[in-house]
Amino acid sequence: MPAARRLGVGLKLIQAAQHAALRQAKDMRKITAKITVMVYSQNKPARLLYEKSGFKISETNAHSRNETLSDGKAVLTMEWLGLAAETTPADLGEFPQ
Repeated sequence: MPAARRLGVGLKLIQAAQHAALRQAKDMRKITAKITVMVYSQNKPARLLYEKSGFKISETNAHSRNETLSDGKAVLTMEWLGLAAETTPADLGEFPQ
């Protein structure tokens, strides 16, 4: 939705998901937290937002890059990996508003 772009809402949602993933990984005594998303290849604003948030194109998708959904549109799989082991309890407090 173009009217909702560049308001920071998407970034805050991604940060909230990353925060929750780190908290869950830490609670489960895991070293890392991982989030995987699929984004339409042609959706450059979304791809840039994910890249800005630390997501990378998945290695499993790097050589094919053109997975296709049922609607026929090509998608990329992107992943974010966070180090829960380096996260302190203060980092996992309430997510800032």
